[in-house]
Amino acid sequence: MWHRSYLGDPALPLRSALLVIAVLAILAYIPGFHIPLIADDYPQIQMSRLLGQSGGFHALWNDVSARMRMSFFVITYWVDHWAGLDPTAYHAVSLFLHVLCCWLIYALGEWNLIGKKVSLIAACFFAVYEGHQEAVMWYSGLMEALVVVFGIASIFFFIQWLRGRGWVWYALALLSFGVALFSKESAYIFAGLLFLPAIQMSGTWKIRREWLAGLLPFVLISIACVVWIASTRMGNNRFNDGSFAISPHFFVALAVSFGRLMFVWGLLALIALAVFRAREFVPVAVYSLVWMLVGLVPYSFLLYMNRVPSRHTYLASAGLSFLVAAALVTVWDHLGGRTVLVVGAVILMVNISILWKKKVDQYRTRALPTEMLISALERANGPVHIRCYPYLPIVASAVAEELKGTVVMEPTEDLKKNGARCMNYWYKDANGNVREVFVPPSRLP
Repeated sequence: MWHRSYLGDPALPLRSALLVIAVLAILAYIPGFHIPLIADDYPQIQMSRLLGQSGGFHALWNDVSARMRMSFFVITYWVDHWAGLDPTAYHAVSLFLHVLCCWLIYALGEWNLIGKKVSLIAACFFAVYEGHQEAVMWYSGLMEALVVVFGIASIFFFIQWLRGRGWVWYALALLSFGVALFSKESAYIFAGLLFLPAIQMSGTWKIRREWLAGLLPFVLISIACVVWIASTRMGNNRFNDGSFAISPHFFVALAVSFGRLMFVWGLLALIALAVFRAREFVPVAVYSLVWMLVGLVPYSFLLYMNRVPSRHTYLASAGLSFLVAAALVTVWDHLGGRTVLVVGAVILMVNISILWKKKVDQYRTRALPTEMLISALERANGPVHIRCYPYLPIVASAVAEELKGTVVMEPTEDLKKNGARCMNYWYKDANGNVREVFVPPSRLP
């Protein structure tokens, strides 16, 4: 059993901390291994195979929606190369990256504002938190884990440089930042997060001149990256499908997403800090809230929802984790370690209950249309005729290609007019019998 000095000791054995964090992450998300590949996974895997073809890298680079996600395609290419379409391998990679993210959050305890005690609890909370589950349980959400891994690594290296550890750390920070930029378009926001330790560690609101000069390359690279992405908007479907648009809806999406992220653990954390008047953790709380808002900014330009999808809260959840951890340390100081262990057990049970039952069922439902189509392709003697499909036609075509089958999209005039969401297809089996399947919207994701 942990005791207060164990969590509070700056010389906490690294192996013990990493083991605890990894066990919690695996315990929370191990049900993901029972989830099949889902929808977008199939075309994404097929795109990654271009890297194994002559001129394939050039082809991906010329795809403006793919070039900023190159690290994802490189990893996916090798997973597919060694494991084919075995879902277990893809979920293993996702879970490994989640564990790595948790470890990096713990590593941010090197930042004196946070400290090892807060960072350890934050990493444990982040490991089991269900709010960002899409980034872990859905393989196509791996991009979020990748950008956070390299982005937080950049922050960690930058903090080492701020502490006077030498220019090698600065070079590593720039390198990690560069890889993050080619993991997801949102990586530019880490240039803003780098300001947080620079401001706090300067001891004043005025950043030291040499630190400001060190931040400048990150800022300039980020600006150049944003301009570069914007220059390709005519050929980038994400500017046309509601994923990104500059409009007043941004403020609605940001506010709603922030409110959902704060509920319920963030609100309870603020209440605990206020009740115990934990003035020493006010800076941590402020920086955590700023981190959360900054982390949500790149994703809040969407138009198709009033909140960002769960996978897009992965970065912002790190800020939430620091806030919750600060509150738990405060509770520890006032009510003792046993109380914190009870609260921690409640947090663990609540999140695990949601992940193991509710979320697993949701992902199985999301996989249902693809799994049904696979079953039809395996039984069909000829093409499968699809009248209605809940995902983009490219998903159905990708699944058919994997099974060496054929699909024919033939929506009825009524479906074309009303855009009904359902699953309706027919095919002839080996005996020449016509088989038709219809799944109503109520059973679909």
